[in-house]
Amino acid sequence: MSSLLEQKEQQERLREAAALGDIREVRKLVDSGVDVNSQNGVNGCFKYGTLSKTSDTCQ
Repeated sequence: MSSLLEQKEQQERLREAAALGDIREVRKLVDSGVDVNSQNGVNGCFKYGTLSKTSDTCQ
């Protein structure tokens, strides 16, 4: 099993490949088991708190 850091790096690679339209890389990463539902922690909000349902700020 890969480490958490490796998983996060793979997830970021998947997001980048998707944003660039690199379908080959996207398929490769998805086929290797990268979580397609992972989220990027914007400004640390997902790591240290949650987004409010009524605003765009971290709580």
